Amino acid sequence: TQSTGILAVVKVAAPMASTKKFRVGYFMQPNKLKVLRFDEFAAFVHSRNPNMEVVLFNPLHTIESFGPFDVIVHKSTDLLVREKEKNPDAIKQLTNIREYFSKHPNVVNIDPLENQGKLIDRTLMDKIFVWLNNLPKKHHIHCPIAVILQEGANPKEEFDKVGFKFPAIVKTLQASGGLEAHEMGLVWNIDGLKKFHRPIYVQEYFNHNATIIKVYVIGKKSYLFPRKSFPNFPKDDHREPIMFNSQTLKHNMPKELDDHTAGKGPLPDKARVDEITSLLNDYLGLDLFGYDIIINANDGTYGIIDLNYFPDFSGVSDFFEELYGLIVRR
Repeated sequence: TQSTGILAVVKVAAPMASTKKFRVGYFMQPNKLKVLRFDEFAAFVHSRNPNMEVVLFNPLHTIESFGPFDVIVHKSTDLLVREKEKNPDAIKQLTNIREYFSKHPNVVNIDPLENQGKLIDRTLMDKIFVWLNNLPKKHHIHCPIAVILQEGANPKEEFDKVGFKFPAIVKTLQASGGLEAHEMGLVWNIDGLKKFHRPIYVQEYFNHNATIIKVYVIGKKSYLFPRKSFPNFPKDDHREPIMFNSQTLKHNMPKELDDHTAGKGPLPDKARVDEITSLLNDYLGLDLFGYDIIINANDGTYGIIDLNYFPDFSGVSDFFEELYGLIVRR
């Protein structure tokens, strides 16, 4: 059967010595299945515990027909986006998932649909950035200000309300469910916004020494990976808007903006990042997610600029071990 969905983990207590199999169900998009090599993960789990079974299920059918399960791992944000668009297949799949957890409350759900839904669009995501900015100053967090521009809104009035300063990154409101979620632009003034179809999410651009840090999270454990980003710009710099795809920027940085320093800026303090990860883990109620962090070149504060509902965990050499540990701990 073809899977079109997402990943989540659900579980009860760790299995006792018995003949009963401890069963982990999982569901995710086919591309994630391939990238994360989940067929190999199933073999890895069996090698660690022959009494534990990892099973792919298809929520187009009743999950009961694949169970019983002790743990379910699923990421269903794409389904949540399509459900809002009244897609019948998405509605059916999410109904089956919700009904299964309703009938089996002892099955641990990683990650609950209501928590996954916090990251499907940037209107919801912006509330998380506001929450981060209101944390005690000891956390050293300063996320860029953002404005959501609806059709017909006066941008100058909206920017003046919050003291918004250019340059800015322009993003779609949709944060998952399609390639367009990664299409962005860098603009230096209000006129640059004319190239974009509203509604749009406009986020201040902080100089950050051409380095963005991808943080991958498994439970409360953080993995940091620096990536190329745009360079520092002088205050009086004015350019034509630069359009880019955030997923391919590290490979397709415009030549005039790429230099030997890109991706080699200072890294954040690991202990401080671990604190931020723990705070986000508790606040979001998610165990598998990612976020992008920059270090402000002007004051050294940490800015979280994006959240990822389900990264590919590339570079995490012990992903199988950590995911297995997460399942057992839960």
